[in-house]
Amino acid sequence: MNVIVCKKCGYSFENKEPDTYFCPNCNKEMKFFKFEAFCGAKPNELHEIS
Repeated sequence: MNVIVCKKCGYSFENKEPDTYFCPNCNKEMKFFKFEAFCGAKPNELHEIS
């Protein structure tokens, strides 16, 4: 299962690839990042402190 999340608010979609999508919470186009947890993945841009 692929899960992507909005970096700003955390809204998520399933079975999509990381890209720019319309986020209903932010009410604008936002960059979505692949979310990986508990699989040995290393932190990516999503985990950077803004």
